[in-house]
Amino acid sequence: MLSPEEIRVASEALGSDAVVWDGVSSTLSTASSATGSMRSSDAAFCWKGDELFAQYTEIVEAVSTYLSDGASAASDGAQALRDVRDLFIAREDETVSTINGAWEVQL
Repeated sequence: MLSPEEIRVASEALGSDAVVWDGVSSTLSTASSATGSMRSSDAAFCWKGDELFAQYTEIVEAVSTYLSDGASAASDGAQALRDVRDLFIAREDETVSTINGAWEVQL
């Protein structure tokens, strides 16, 4: 069984890691929004033709989608770390309670 100090350190580490992944999610979300705003018009590509405009649009949409998906995955990862931390603490408290109960004198 872990000591209270080890439990505290482990839960703080999981929480800190979750904050890092929240930051990654935020950065990817910002990049996705910025990429999504890189739309152009047919006029900007009129000298190169519709095919180049279509390819450019597909690339911008693909990159924006990948960044958005990455932001969601990072956010989900942060939440999973918090869930593990909470479960870890709950199970540890439950284990300590059970062990302490086993040593209580029954009258």
